[in-house]
Order: sequence, then structure tokens, then C-alpha cells
Amino acid sequence: MAVAVLCLMACSANTKKNVSEESDLKRAGLNLSNADSYIVHLKYRQKVEGYEVIVDFSPRTSITHGQCCTELYMGKAILHFANDSSSFNVECEEFSDSSLICYTNSDPEHTPRNNKSVDLGEIESGDTIVLDYLPPKAQEYFSWNSPFYFLDMDFDGRKELVVNNMGCGYYGGNTYDVFSLTESVPQKMTGYPFEQEGVKLNSDCEYNPQKKAIYLSVKNGMEIVPIAQQSLFDGDPKVSGSTEHIETIMKSIANSDARTLASLTIFPIARRYPLHNIVNSSDMIKRFNQIFDQKFRDRMKSSKASDWHSYGWRGYSYGKENSLWVYDSLTFINYYSPQEKALYDQLVKKEMASLHESLRGNGWHPYCCFKDIIDGSIVRIDIHVRKTMKNEIIHVSGDDKFRMSIYPKGNNLMGKPGLLLNGNVTIEGSANMMDYCFKSGGTKIEFGDSFFEDGKELLRISINDKEITHEIKPCYWLDLLHVD
Repeated sequence: MAVAVLCLMACSANTKKNVSEESDLKRAGLNLSNADSYIVHLKYRQKVEGYEVIVDFSPRTSITHGQCCTELYMGKAILHFANDSSSFNVECEEFSDSSLICYTNSDPEHTPRNNKSVDLGEIESGDTIVLDYLPPKAQEYFSWNSPFYFLDMDFDGRKELVVNNMGCGYYGGNTYDVFSLTESVPQKMTGYPFEQEGVKLNSDCEYNPQKKAIYLSVKNGMEIVPIAQQSLFDGDPKVSGSTEHIETIMKSIANSDARTLASLTIFPIARRYPLHNIVNSSDMIKRFNQIFDQKFRDRMKSSKASDWHSYGWRGYSYGKENSLWVYDSLTFINYYSPQEKALYDQLVKKEMASLHESLRGNGWHPYCCFKDIIDGSIVRIDIHVRKTMKNEIIHVSGDDKFRMSIYPKGNNLMGKPGLLLNGNVTIEGSANMMDYCFKSGGTKIEFGDSFFEDGKELLRISINDKEITHEIKPCYWLDLLHVD
């Protein structure tokens, strides 16, 4: 086994599961099987900001925490937070807990508590480790040892979730990922002061509650070097596009000027299936109030240019949750109003209810639908959604499961499909290129961002190592059934 020894806190860690803890885990635990073969579950005894917290943790290596060579286990994790009224998940690439020590020194500044060794050979994959939560010290805004905590990081009166990447900074210091909790799905906060010029928020930064500001900085030897905030116009117009229309786009939304916004939009604007895309100016004008509710319009009224940041060739993005994207003109809307979310839920229920009973329920949600231009068959894709995400607009990650149902031309769409395949997605590059692969026996079918030719979207079909390609066009399942 790659990880040989885990050192847990004396008297605070318990590696034995009891019945109630195991049943809690089955309800809340998530699947990290694609991350690593060895997974343990961390359950905190104490509630944190009213949340019960369980972590699915895949320790893959040890890292040096501080210059005195304390080593902690670190790896991929999914943090699950749940209280009586809500729950949410956060995925991390570099999670650790100061309880999980594989080597430590005697320096009390960098040793959280006494510890004892536990051989991982005695802790099987899937076992639960019960830990005491270590909160930050008073006025410790960038905590050294707390694995995660809640703090108002943008001084808007609401707390964000801060996840500590222990030992991932310069000279064994920490970096921090900050997640906004204002939307239904936590959004990682980007741009200054959370990250800029390749520098992340770290333990050498300054948190100033009096000035309501965070100052991004990094250690360079013995010197702390400040990182200047980039302005809206930090991008190269040849790469990021022009900022000329950004102010007008903001004002048109704030003032409910749908016609002006439509004139500054590149269509189609994608919406999450089974919502229809916004296909032209007339469609934008018709759906404006559904897409941009009063809350978002008021937000535009109080927004300023510094709320936008350059993302290189992807253009400019608005807000910490990247609600709007502009490359010369408006190109993408990542905001979903309560009204549009309600419509999404309604369409999902209708679509799933129309399927053959063998395909309904069990966590499956509609994801996309195509018509095969070559043979007229209908190809629908469903995604298996985690229970905690079932009422949200779906965000795809690399460990999601998919299925493909193919209905030959003339087949009853409410009956069983002619072919059913299971699949997954691979996500690559800074553009999050998504390619999907489905297999059943000797049949493999692929499509996605890499499967375009001369502007045509293709299915690549391999049957017993013989390949053919079919052009496909997006469509909507309920439209095919003529269901309002």
C-alpha cells in the first residue's frame, strides 16, 4: 500500500465504526473511486457552524507543513456539510487535516497536539475515522492547522467556506481555497485577492478587518512581496477581446433594456438541458425577465467595473461565481434565476416521467438529446446525479456516471430503447473540454468537444474495432413527444 502509516491525535481519533456512524456515512458519503483505490471517511465529532461534516478522503502522499518538517497526509477529498435545512458538497484536490500526521518535530508552533501512530494496514478502505474538529485560534484569519472554517472573506456580511491546503504554499506554508455559499451550489472564488499571477491566497497574506480588505502577497526568501490587483483592463485585447461593451451590457440588464442586451449578444446562449437555449434576439427579449430576476438586476445596478476579471482567451467574467462571460459581446450566462430553476425542475420531472419505467428514478436526470442525421435515430444521454445535488442545476465532474439510450427511427420513445450503454466523461485542459465514452460488449460510442468536423458534431461508433461516424444535431426530448 502506497500510504504506510497514519498518525492520529491521541485520545481524539477513533478508527472504529459504530452502527449510527456507518449509517450516516451511507447517507452522506460520496464516491471517490475514480480518484484512488484507497479511501477513508473522516467524521468530525463537533458541528462546524451548525453543520455536521463528513469527508471522503483519498490520501495519496505526504507534504511538509512548515519549515520544521512536520509531514501531513494530503489528497483528493469531498467535504459534505449538512444541517437540518440544507446540505452542500465541496470537492478539493489538496485536502489534509492536522490530525493526520506521518512525521512531526518537537516545535510546539507547528505541532497541533500529541499524536500516536496508527498502521493503515489496520484501517481498510471505506473505514471511518472519527476526529475532533480543530477551529482557528482567535483572530487567526489564515489558520495554520484548522482544515476548514467559515469566515467573511469579501466583507459583505456573509461567511464563506475556507479550505486549508496545508503545506501547499511557499516554504511549507499554506494556501487557501475560498467558496462562496450564496448560490445553491458553492462557487470557488477567483481573481484578486484569491488568486492572481499564479499566486493563491496563502498564509503570508494580510486580512485587515478594519479596512475590509485582503492583501495578496507571497514570501520570496525573507521578503514578503505584495501582488498588485489587476484592473478590468489587464487583459490583452488581442487575446481577451474588447471591454468596450461591458458597461452597456451591465446597464441594459440593470434597466431591463432587453433589446440593447440582445444587440450585444452572440447567439445561441446555452442553457442547461432540458431548458431551451436562447437562440436569437427575439428569444432573448421574450425570456429576459425569466433569466434576469429583479435580484440580479438590482445587483447589476450596484456593480462596478472591478467586479469583472480577464481570463485570457476566454474573455472577461463577472463576479465571483462567473455569472456572465463577455468576449467583445455577451457569450455565456452562468446565472439561473429562481424562476428558471423552477422551470428546470418541472421539465426534468416531465421528461423522466415520459421514459419507460425501467429508466425512471434511481438518481437519473436528463442531460442532453440528439437526432442522428444519418439514420434518424434518437440518442438521449442521462446523468446519474448525487442525492445531494438532485434539486440543483447540474455541475459535471469527472466521476459522474452517464447512460446512453438509442431509439431507432420509428421506435416508440416511451418504450424501451433499442440499445442502452453506460459511460463516463473525461474533462481536460483549461477550457474543460468534455468527451463522453459509452460501452456495451463490443460496441463503443463517443462524442463531445473533440468530435467536431467542419462544424458538424459527430458520434464515433466502434463495433468490433470497425469505426464509422454519424453526424448528430441537438434536439429536445419533450419537443419530440410534443409535450408542452
